[in-house]
Amino acid sequence: MNSADAALLVRTAKERGVKLSVISQRRFEAQHQAVKRVLEEGALGKLLLAEVSLPFYRSQAYYDSADWRGTIAEDGGALMNQGIHSIDLLLWFAGEARTVFGQVATQTHVMEAEDLGLAIIQFKSGAFGTIMASTSIQPGFPASLHLYGEKGTIKLEGTSIVHWTVPGRDEPKWIHSGAYGGVSDPRSIAADLHQSQLIDVLTAIETGVEPLVTGEDGLRAVQLVEMIYASAAQKAFG
Repeated sequence: MNSADAALLVRTAKERGVKLSVISQRRFEAQHQAVKRVLEEGALGKLLLAEVSLPFYRSQAYYDSADWRGTIAEDGGALMNQGIHSIDLLLWFAGEARTVFGQVATQTHVMEAEDLGLAIIQFKSGAFGTIMASTSIQPGFPASLHLYGEKGTIKLEGTSIVHWTVPGRDEPKWIHSGAYGGVSDPRSIAADLHQSQLIDVLTAIETGVEPLVTGEDGLRAVQLVEMIYASAAQKAFG
């Protein structure tokens, strides 16, 4: 739930010689793996801007269902809980963040953490990024991630590619086995991608290679959320 604990886990795993991973199952979706290949091969050219939007909905009853929900220490808000998967993808695609301007608010729920988080990011590569994560948007909509490069654009929504302009690369075609869920009910999230990630972790343990999602990846995502919180605390609206 914080970068100090995450860094301790990373350090301890290295000292003990064991594999460490965090659940970031959306990396295993076919469209995200296709985008990662395109970026690694430079087909979009220099990345200019990456936009994340997560307009989810959670009822007050959801937060009231357990004492830990909506708390900073044990759950986090729209950024640390629901938005963390989109934040992981953003960092996977765009690299580490250099500077962050953030704002958070609790608009429609009675809870300690935020139900709206916003950020403008500059990455170490020079690209920029934006984040919007909320659990107040009715009735709830799939997360989206838009990537704008100097040579083209890719727009993703839920598990679909809604726009693909990549010079020399045809849009990937496939049938995805799991439906996108969780926009208003976390129980609707399919388990197939979690299974794919667990198989990847088991393979890493058996072969000695690193898992697709490492402990360091989890640490970087938590660090970015903390940077947003710190910026918001310094620049709170008067």
